[in-house]
Amino acid sequence: MYKRHIDMIKRRSIMCFVITLVLLLLLVPSNGCTRILSGKIAFVSDREGEPSICVMNSDGSNQTRLGGWCGIDNTFCWSPDGKRIAFINEDGWLCLFDAGGRSSAKLVEIPSYSISWSPDGGKIAAGCLDYDIYLVDVDTGKLENLTNTPDIKEYWPKWSPDSDKIAFIVYDPLYCEITLMDADGSNQILITSERGICEELAWSPSGEKLSYTWYSVEELGPEGICRDICLVNIKDGSKVNLTQSPKFDDRDLSWSPDGTKIAFSSRRQVVETQVYVMDADGSQVSKLTADESSNYFPSWSPDGKKIVFTSSGPHPVGKDICIMSTDGSNVINLTNTPDIDDYLPIWSPQ
Repeated sequence: MYKRHIDMIKRRSIMCFVITLVLLLLLVPSNGCTRILSGKIAFVSDREGEPSICVMNSDGSNQTRLGGWCGIDNTFCWSPDGKRIAFINEDGWLCLFDAGGRSSAKLVEIPSYSISWSPDGGKIAAGCLDYDIYLVDVDTGKLENLTNTPDIKEYWPKWSPDSDKIAFIVYDPLYCEITLMDADGSNQILITSERGICEELAWSPSGEKLSYTWYSVEELGPEGICRDICLVNIKDGSKVNLTQSPKFDDRDLSWSPDGTKIAFSSRRQVVETQVYVMDADGSQVSKLTADESSNYFPSWSPDGKKIVFTSSGPHPVGKDICIMSTDGSNVINLTNTPDIDDYLPIWSPQ
């Protein structure tokens, strides 16, 4: 009796092991890349004949068109909980869509260059075409001009991770200034200034630093505009040029969720633009993508294990959305539309 009991336990243990092994094999494909990825991916597509905001699962399934887009970079973003997408439509309205495309709302008419959703979910900051910074209440659509400076050009607002501050760029023909203000527009403080053009303002996940791209209009490189990626400390204003590549255009910067890495695109020693990654101090620069196609606009997955990006080539027309591991391996084409442009992917925060 005792021996039969032991044999039964062994058989059950073996059966449980086999079932577990089968489940693992179903979840992990032959290339070793897990199929279960977190979050969704928003992107732009012209599959309807005009630029539109679309969304899909992170494995490329359930691709859904949300609405027509104004065509200006940085005018769509995710809500902090990853459940909604905000964008400026072709008529200049700020629109909110459920990430599944099931519901939508037009909040307010506010033609903009860039928008940023507050981490607490309540407000959206917008850098408008009149070069003032506005605040939009997500629940009511109430609009407030935070800067109200008709003679000064201000743009590229970005919320701090704690939702207390908004950083933005002040443009002057000779200089650009990076400025910080409270969420109500008060207490404006100059953080740093650059002789030239600053763009792509972004906070480090810790909220201690701001990154941005910069280029000189007086010293253009052989390819024209050649941006560098810079970093400024919020507390003391100290700054460092992370890339220092005056002959190459370093752009499309994206922070890893843990703040230790920055992905970006560049044309360094190769014909086509490629995706690179570096440590947050500018060291350990590595090229992630192949040379036969142009690859750019990287965005990290919320768990920091994958990077989504735009790939154009080697076919002559069309752009696709691809994902890869953070070392450049396991590249998967999610859209695979050689005659259609799918581009500007942004992974949801959650």
